[in-house]
Amino acid sequence: MLIGCSSEAPPIDTPTETARKPVKLTKRVVDALTYQGTGNGACYVWDAEIKGFGVRIFPSGRKAFLVTYRAGTRKRFLTLGTFGKDLTTDEARRLAKTTLGDAVRGTDPAEEKEKARQGETVRDLCVLYMERHGNAKKAVGTTSGASISISCRSGRT
Repeated sequence: MLIGCSSEAPPIDTPTETARKPVKLTKRVVDALTYQGTGNGACYVWDAEIKGFGVRIFPSGRKAFLVTYRAGTRKRFLTLGTFGKDLTTDEARRLAKTTLGDAVRGTDPAEEKEKARQGETVRDLCVLYMERHGNAKKAVGTTSGASISISCRSGRT
């Protein structure tokens, strides 16, 4: 059984993206998926049971599980992990249910992942340091009315 994305499928968002009819994503189905798109266009296969859960097939053959949802007015895509390397199909299905549930409750899982990836800024670390240690090292009476001014040359605050 050979399942894949064909270039005859209707476009999703851009002319280079193709998709096929939703199927239940199982290990056997995902193993059989092949990239049959044109160029480097995205090739998606969506799950028939969980709306917004699918797998993206890359021209290299790599397969990544993802979810799509709306956060306010924005349509968001969040990659859950790579098939075989990071996640099994069952693990991806459970993670998709959790992620989509969080999106329904009003949080934006993609934004949270982005914030966690970026980490704290130097500004955040400076403020945290001064709160914890800066005033403790000052002599009594020298901290009243003192303020901390942190400037950022890149324009970000």
